[in-house]
Amino acid sequence: MPFGEGIRGLSIMSKTWLKPIAVATILPALINPTSAAGDTAPIAGIWQTAQLSEITIQPCEIGLCGYITKIVIPPEIYEENKEEIDQFGIANAFDHYNKDPLLRDRPIQGLQILTLDGIEPDDRYRGNIYNPEDGNTYTGFVEVLDEDTIRLTGCGFFDLICKSEDWLRVKQTASQENIAVVN
Repeated sequence: MPFGEGIRGLSIMSKTWLKPIAVATILPALINPTSAAGDTAPIAGIWQTAQLSEITIQPCEIGLCGYITKIVIPPEIYEENKEEIDQFGIANAFDHYNKDPLLRDRPIQGLQILTLDGIEPDDRYRGNIYNPEDGNTYTGFVEVLDEDTIRLTGCGFFDLICKSEDWLRVKQTASQENIAVVN
């Protein structure tokens, strides 16, 4: 399969995730989003996933939205797809598995994968998580563990099967690359 049509197995999340919600659990970094009460959301900022990719969460019309802002290719995925990645570059990865054929040419870089409609009384930001690995959208939530750690939980199969992953806040630097290969 040509690289531009998608790299099989490319995941922003660790391989321990359930396949249907692997990338979906990636939570975009938050940049000053606001809650329904108008307070600054503590999840605002840039967050690093277990696979070292980064997600940016920021305010949007619905509440908070998360975007893939840094793609990191795990070594095993790079080795499996080295020729295509080297030839076309990871920046040319597209949303190949989207259920809507009209959306399959969207680049993964900058793709919105998280839509949170606001904070609930249990201090969880609930919403939907899109998984570009399988083209499905899942329910889920984000909870704040401390000022530098959030936990994203994605659920499938009528919310009976859920998986969580902790993300760490990224400290901003003057120059950050948005694509990397872990060796």
